[in-house]
Amino acid sequence: MAGIQLPNEDKLPPGRLRDLVVALHALYRGAGRPGLRKIASAIATGDYRDTVSHEKVSAMLNGEGLPRWSKLEAVVRQLAAWHVPGRDPDSEAARFLAMWEAAYPADAHTSSITENGSQGVPASSLTNTQNNEPGDQIEPHVTESLREMSSNQIAFDHDLFLLHASLEIDVAQRIRMELESAGYRVWWDDGQLINSGAVGELTNTIRACRYLVVLLSTAFAKSPYSHEYLTREVVSAIENAGVSIVPALYEMSPIPPELEPREFADFRTSPNTGLGQLLTILRSIEGKVPKRFLGPTLHDAVSKLIAMVADAPELYVAVDLGGTKAYISVMTREAERLFDRKFTTKNHGDASALLGFLLTSIEEAIDGLHKMTGIDLREIKEQKITAYGIAFAGPTDAVPGVVRDASNFHIKDFPLADRLGGHLGKPVFVENDANLGVLGEAWKGVARRHRSVVGIVVGTGIGGGIVVNRQLWRGSNSAAGEIGHILIDPNSSVKCGCGQKGCFEALASRKAIAEELSRRKRRSDPDDVRWELRTLGSAELADYYADGDRDAIDVVTEAAKWWGKAVRSLLNVLNPDIVFFGGGFVRQLGDKVGDTFLQPVKEEAEKCMNSIYELEGKRVPIVLGELENPMLVGACLLALRRSRGSDVTVDIIGSTRNMLSGDEANALRSIYNYEPRQTRIARDPVSVFHEDRLRRLRNLGLIETVDSLSFKRAEFVKITTLGRAVAEDIAAYQE
Repeated sequence: MAGIQLPNEDKLPPGRLRDLVVALHALYRGAGRPGLRKIASAIATGDYRDTVSHEKVSAMLNGEGLPRWSKLEAVVRQLAAWHVPGRDPDSEAARFLAMWEAAYPADAHTSSITENGSQGVPASSLTNTQNNEPGDQIEPHVTESLREMSSNQIAFDHDLFLLHASLEIDVAQRIRMELESAGYRVWWDDGQLINSGAVGELTNTIRACRYLVVLLSTAFAKSPYSHEYLTREVVSAIENAGVSIVPALYEMSPIPPELEPREFADFRTSPNTGLGQLLTILRSIEGKVPKRFLGPTLHDAVSKLIAMVADAPELYVAVDLGGTKAYISVMTREAERLFDRKFTTKNHGDASALLGFLLTSIEEAIDGLHKMTGIDLREIKEQKITAYGIAFAGPTDAVPGVVRDASNFHIKDFPLADRLGGHLGKPVFVENDANLGVLGEAWKGVARRHRSVVGIVVGTGIGGGIVVNRQLWRGSNSAAGEIGHILIDPNSSVKCGCGQKGCFEALASRKAIAEELSRRKRRSDPDDVRWELRTLGSAELADYYADGDRDAIDVVTEAAKWWGKAVRSLLNVLNPDIVFFGGGFVRQLGDKVGDTFLQPVKEEAEKCMNSIYELEGKRVPIVLGELENPMLVGACLLALRRSRGSDVTVDIIGSTRNMLSGDEANALRSIYNYEPRQTRIARDPVSVFHEDRLRRLRNLGLIETVDSLSFKRAEFVKITTLGRAVAEDIAAYQE
């Protein structure tokens, strides 16, 4: 029972019933008021079935594997099995309630909320007409105690209810974990209530929380709760109960009218940005941050989307086609993601069926954009969309757009670009997803200031890509960048999927990490399902590492040492400007602990010759990728450049120029023209050289402070080499 605090412990006699009271109180605090009624009912009926071990229940109560809402009643019975069996259930219920009230007087007088929305626990709901003999009821004094529980003012059971469709469980889980680490108590039911049709139960549970965060997505918009039950009356009832509603926009999708006027947290392109906005909104409601102007509303977001689509001279559709999920984004020529859709990948074993899946998904995404904006569907397809870029999870021949040998899809030598283009009526271009991920980071992400880049993508396997002089290096037959098959341990007995032993991928991929952690854990506890390979995804591995699990830390550290050996070889052969790590596992780990897990990589890189690893006292950066989905950004660049008849190069100067506002471009040209003199940082907000304006130029790598001081301490800035090139490009462009 570790971790459960008992305010009046001296009032409870020792024994199993005491343990049950403590356990049920912990469950009550984690289940909401509707759960209290179920707990009391289950205790009163004495229906003690489906027992589990003491250890399993203790794990649940301490936050490990908490049950879904639908499992609550079964868990109550499991806990009740700790009783001495055979006692009269009514007297046990009376003893239970008396002990509860002695230990938790405040909770004992907290009201419940019934299915029909009224306060209180009706006696009829506690009269057992199903499990007991006819006429068998709870003793009157027990019912009176329960009535007393429901007689006073409502108090919040949780800080926050996170409402989402089950399809968005990954991002919802990430939001929940960040909110809990920030100190919020979050109701979590794995998205089951919204899909179950239990609207009364769902609404009542929401009313027991201080905040309702609604994760808006296509799947949520299709749910009955969104389009049938989230009405003005329901929203008013929720708010009248003191609940603050905060929308979180994950995908642009049909928005319930009652939510349109509200400020929202924007999760569309970056969960980290969305989380920051969500915490700001919550803390602003609580008065914990300085007064501020409200951010944009959902109505503003829809209006902005309509304006951007209407004003865009050209649009590009980017597709990230993975083995389990497909992401589709309608983007501007500067890779701004206007409208996104996510699908579960289907039809792995048949090329024609896969083609049909892609066509249907792309058409659905475009149709969704049409419905959100009201812009004519034909205009979007024929006049706005210029080309399509496909990031494909497997070897490709990029020039003809042929999928060569895709093990995830069991297809070979399939002319995907031609077949898709024939149906869509616009050019389609196909490239390996890892290559496009590296291009994306080189164009708009962490490597945007560099000419030569190596990217390593750690996932189920290990992929990678190489950019040399801003151009993707494909090799003689478009197979370059297979970093995962570098031989890093010739003595290894671990066999790779390619048939060889000792490959980088076989020893240090996310799959390899999960296999090794599972092996270590199951030596001591072979029956614990947590350590089965199928339960060790990227999120779980990152959680165990961040929580300080010794085995998880050791396994990830060993893998990082292998990463370091591969990086050392790549530095010696390619001498790049920067090396970055990406992929779902790396991103989730980085979100939790930063880049500290890359330390073994950097230590291995230090073994390179100084002329390789250092230049003018500066070491080659080994960093984490920045973009949430660099494959989509790379696919946009692929479509943009190839549709214009160019190969895929990273036009850093042109793209950086296009990112600047008119004032920023003028400020940069002025700093350039003022050379060799330095430009003073202004503290007057009106000045074009105010620190806030110059900070953006600094963040783009166009200027730097003298002596590398912070903006608060520095007095002067000077232009960088990249800044000079962009300033000259601005001048040429304007002429």
